[in-house]
Amino acid sequence: MINVSNICYIYPDGHEAIRNISFSVQQGECIGIIGANGAGKSTLLKLLVGLYMPQKGHIVIDNMHMSKQTLRHIRRIVGFTFQQADDQLFMPTVYDDVAFALRNDGMNENEVSQRVINALTLVGAIHVKDRPPYRLSEGEKRLVTLATVLAMEPKILLMDEPTAALDPRARRTLIHLVQSLSHTKIITTHDLDFVLECCERTIVLANGTIAYDGPTEAVLTNEPFLHEHHLELPLMLQGKK
Repeated sequence: MINVSNICYIYPDGHEAIRNISFSVQQGECIGIIGANGAGKSTLLKLLVGLYMPQKGHIVIDNMHMSKQTLRHIRRIVGFTFQQADDQLFMPTVYDDVAFALRNDGMNENEVSQRVINALTLVGAIHVKDRPPYRLSEGEKRLVTLATVLAMEPKILLMDEPTAALDPRARRTLIHLVQSLSHTKIITTHDLDFVLECCERTIVLANGTIAYDGPTEAVLTNEPFLHEHHLELPLMLQGKK
């Protein structure tokens, strides 16, 4: 589904956020991307959805080379949820937020309505469809942002820190939802317990490069490696030491 080959990205201030990264993603995989603050996690996701374009290397998604010419089609294949839910919700009601991209794509209103209802029902947020987003809890906002993406029926989901600021119940709801989705999923997070529960494969970033790419359990039980990369054992494993 995704092939990343030797990509680099340097910010205007000269900070080299991504350095010669290469990896492939197979259909149906759920991959966690972890690392210390500043490792390049969010930058990598934004490159995969075309918010940034690599200054070197290539990204191929569903057999399409990413370019300005293919971005519109790629964004129909790749759904992206931002780290801050408020960056994604801006319409008067939840319904309008979930409908926004569909309407912008020229879809007829009957199809829009069906997709909005289906997406909100899938994430368990149909009861808030007529409420203004700013009146929602953080957990409800997370579910709605996911609904805005799922309504577009993408093949790939990219999620940036999806459990940030969630209370335990909302976090558990989101974990169950992510586990139930058959999409190809790439998730950046500091929540290593979430990764352990949801992701079969984990990529560890360090200073814009890949320090590890392999089975999740192997890396999240390797305490010396985690410590070296400013990470800790998942909480569910700390009591087993």
